[in-house]
Amino acid sequence: MDSFRELVVEKLGVPVPTFHTRWLMGQLVVLSRALNFSSVELLIDGLREESAGSDLWSEVAHAITVHETHWLRNAAALKTAVRSFGSDVAQLRILSLGCAYGQEAYSAYLVARQYQPEASISVVGVDLSAICVENARRGLFRITDDFEALLPLLREEDGFAEGECYQFSEAIRGRVTFCQGNLMDPYVAKQGA
Repeated sequence: MDSFRELVVEKLGVPVPTFHTRWLMGQLVVLSRALNFSSVELLIDGLREESAGSDLWSEVAHAITVHETHWLRNAAALKTAVRSFGSDVAQLRILSLGCAYGQEAYSAYLVARQYQPEASISVVGVDLSAICVENARRGLFRITDDFEALLPLLREEDGFAEGECYQFSEAIRGRVTFCQGNLMDPYVAKQGA
């Protein structure tokens, strides 16, 4: 597992803590099966041959970084926070740390817009993984069970569904932006300020 951790740091620049070893191995087993590798070792060998921007690395980045992110994950806390500002807020800026593929950042925008309809709202998502940030910027998501919870918050101009995917509009993607970096870097931390 140490060699895999080193490979992830080398290719993606994402450190994987040792306390995640059991969970990480489970993710890799599931991913190996889904991608038709007969073992985790063969998956890792395949990753060594691929560039960081490949589809295979995108799948791995998603599997090891997005496990805790889903639509409206912190909706109750966000609603409480947004409402606490009162109804006369002119500008509301939200920072989504460890934004992964952007579900939480887009959710935050939609919830804030619902409860502060007159405010100018912007959300900045920051993640260490360039692959995650690139995917978040696309604003293209599979319509999953938890995505269905967003439907009451969406307006016609927010985007469109096509097949099994939903594409956020340029207008929404202009309000929900993403940057890649380590939050320990003072320059990156200021991006959300």
